[in-house]
Amino acid sequence: MACGCLIMKCILIGFIDLGTDLLYVVVDPRLRTHYATAAKRKRKESIWKELGNDIRSAFRSVQTAPARLRRALEDNKANRALAIRQRAERRALAEKEKLAKAAHTGEKRVLVSKQYAKRSMAGEIRHRFLQNKGAVVGLFILVLLALNCIFADVIYDYDKQVIGYNILERLQGPSAAHWFGTDDYGRDLFCRVMYGARYSLLFGLSTVALFS
Repeated sequence: MACGCLIMKCILIGFIDLGTDLLYVVVDPRLRTHYATAAKRKRKESIWKELGNDIRSAFRSVQTAPARLRRALEDNKANRALAIRQRAERRALAEKEKLAKAAHTGEKRVLVSKQYAKRSMAGEIRHRFLQNKGAVVGLFILVLLALNCIFADVIYDYDKQVIGYNILERLQGPSAAHWFGTDDYGRDLFCRVMYGARYSLLFGLSTVALFS
């Protein structure tokens, strides 16, 4: 109902504005004179005069085309030269900043040889990876977790920690003895996660090897 009332109100306001504009033309003689003068002026202009104006405009465009083309080529050449000069200045500024940083830290680096050193794809990947400290730390953590999952039989006691019931330690929170806490039966959740992750790794590697 609210939407319908709002739409009807907008429609009525539009009709009222339209009627008001039309009444202005009827009531105000100045508007009638203005519209009548504009109509007469439009009728006086002949089609041949408009055609002549179009032809003269076309001729002027043709005459000024070479000059405009020449200016455009000169502007393009100047813009290219300016862009090349700016790139060279930025490159020189970057080299100066690298040299200043190397001198400030006391490191002796051969920037030019490093810049143009040719590496293989594997070497480039290894170089970029080793420069990212976060990626190295993440890889170390992933490898540690994978080894923990693979050698879970050796590290954890399956009968006691994974499937063994201990009602006295049920629903314990995370602690030094139980990193993830315990479940309803007192089983260590971290050990169970490590054992379960072995099957996840096995299924993931088998799927990748099958479809690659």
